Amino acid sequence: MALSLKPEPRSSFKTRVKQEREQEILQAARDIFAQHGFEKASIDDIADRVGIGKGTVYLHFGSKEELLLALMRQNCAQMVAGCRARMEGASTAPEKLQAAIRALADHRYANESWVRIVASEMPVFMGFKQRLAASSELRALLVETIQQGQAEGSLDSGVNPLVAATTLLFLVFATPFLAGQKRMSKQELIDTVSRLYFHGISRR
Repeated sequence: MALSLKPEPRSSFKTRVKQEREQEILQAARDIFAQHGFEKASIDDIADRVGIGKGTVYLHFGSKEELLLALMRQNCAQMVAGCRARMEGASTAPEKLQAAIRALADHRYANESWVRIVASEMPVFMGFKQRLAASSELRALLVETIQQGQAEGSLDSGVNPLVAATTLLFLVFATPFLAGQKRMSKQELIDTVSRLYFHGISRR
């Protein structure tokens, strides 16, 4: 019996080509931002890295700021996937949050130059609402987990879930920058964040 191989619809082929080009541009932008910093990087640098004209970059992204925001959304999506994968083996909310802390710490240390850009430069160029929107899926996952723990009685029901989720993200991503000259190891970060997050600083 002969197999009928239908050609790929032109519209889906064009979409795939567009997506592949956008990924090439995003990867180049990430590299250039990490190398030169956001302010000194230019669209020309990014276009040269991909091997395309500057106009082609603008066909996909309207500005450097738009590229930076797209990179943050992509980065947060990767963190959500990593957290979900780690959480699958956990049953209680505290266990899931501990798994999330490890996943986020892994991501942070594997992408240190990018994290530094987001922490030091993105606030200057992006509004708070834009940054909040880019990380909304990640925060929503943590909020959902915290609410689960409150419902099952393993987490304090008097704590605002959104504040608790935001605090967790701040602890993981900002703590190493606040540690001074001594570089904090990944395990030290995980231990410190876990202790602060689940037990606080009181000896009670």
